Amino acid sequence: MLVIAASCATAMHEPSVYEARFFPVPGANLEYAQGAVERCEALHRPLSDVRWVIVDADHATAKEWERRLNEVVKPGVGRFEVVDADAELKRRVAAGEIELQR
Repeated sequence: MLVIAASCATAMHEPSVYEARFFPVPGANLEYAQGAVERCEALHRPLSDVRWVIVDADHATAKEWERRLNEVVKPGVGRFEVVDADAELKRRVAAGEIELQR
């Protein structure tokens, strides 16, 4: 289990936390989206079949993650949207409530 903890010394260097959502075309295999997240080697955790939390210590932007994910999705399967995580999701990651995987 990987836990992201914050302290005064690391507060300025906390990783970026994003929420990625996959919008499949009708009939698309949802496992394809999980594979896309894994191919991008994202530190992540699925939250549902179409929603992930992504944690990035290198501070790539949400738009950069969206581009990366969409580049590995075959045309006609669906698309990803990535946004900054809300405060509650960030809190859950920082508290170690969400077990991350690569």
